[in-house]
Amino acid sequence: IDEAKAQKMAEETQAIADSAQADLDEALPALAAATKCLDALSPADITEIKQFTKVGAGVELTMKVVCIYFGLKPEIDKVDGKKVENYHKASKGGLINDPKKFITQLKEFDKDNIPDKTIKKVAPFMEGDEFLPEKIKFASVACEAVCMWARAMYKYHFVALGVAPKKAKLAAEKRAEAANEAEATAATSQRRAAKGSALPKLMNIQMELRKCCNHPHLIEGVEA
Repeated sequence: IDEAKAQKMAEETQAIADSAQADLDEALPALAAATKCLDALSPADITEIKQFTKVGAGVELTMKVVCIYFGLKPEIDKVDGKKVENYHKASKGGLINDPKKFITQLKEFDKDNIPDKTIKKVAPFMEGDEFLPEKIKFASVACEAVCMWARAMYKYHFVALGVAPKKAKLAAEKRAEAANEAEATAATSQRRAAKGSALPKLMNIQMELRKCCNHPHLIEGVEA
């Protein structure tokens, strides 16, 4: 492979990698902040939410969003003859029932594979002005941390979508580089093999020449 072509390919590959990393870096501050808040949470903070008898709007909203992320359906209450969704009750049965496990689930959530339908469901809350950490914090410390986590997952999802094509292109470029290197290596090996096979033939010719030069009739002719 032409050295200039190889250099250009390497530069293009690096540019793609740098661009993808720059995109991911946009989501890192939010992820770092959310992780820091989750690290500061204790099981007691989650237990506090679990033990609420009267649930404010901030707590219910936070539990609704987190239940959507984990695919948990709400409990249905009847209030004044009407059906009302109760996400706080649902979360107590399936998520925050084990506070320590819940914190681990948040930290280990598969942020790279959030279903589109989940993103569509939480989008209205992310784009509104009620589900914000500075407002949710008045509900509880734990709800503020969960809110930050939920918003970080949402942001990361869209950053990852933009990065995915770049990752695919980067993988293709690396495969092309590997193929070119293999081709160059094979060509070099073939040249060496060809050179090596020609050497014995050359040596045989030299030996035959020596024999001819040392032939008695040739020597006698020269002396005459």
